Amino acid sequence: MLIRTLNQKFRELMRAHALSDEELRQAADEMRAKQKKNFIIYVITVSIASVLMIAAGIIQPMIKPMDMGRVWSGVILFIAVAVVVGYFLPIGILKIQFNKELKKDYPQLYDEIKL
Repeated sequence: MLIRTLNQKFRELMRAHALSDEELRQAADEMRAKQKKNFIIYVITVSIASVLMIAAGIIQPMIKPMDMGRVWSGVILFIAVAVVVGYFLPIGILKIQFNKELKKDYPQLYDEIKL
């Protein structure tokens, strides 16, 4: 599983105010483009996983009679966990870290370039 975090060296450069406003804008644009790509992959992956889990929820009771409430509770729980974890690890952590550092170290640019 891909876990994306803010590069430590980049974070130190932000804290030291060693980046110009233009360099920070360029870095934010690059991160935004990667985030958009990751979000598309996330949507596709969660959609496929959801369809597979719903199909399993439909097929499983046909093979072996079960309590439908438990089956659908498991399907819904799996989809909810996949949505939260699938967003947070590849997309959310980086976004939170970058926006936090930006707000702390470059507050004048926060509204303009936050992710």
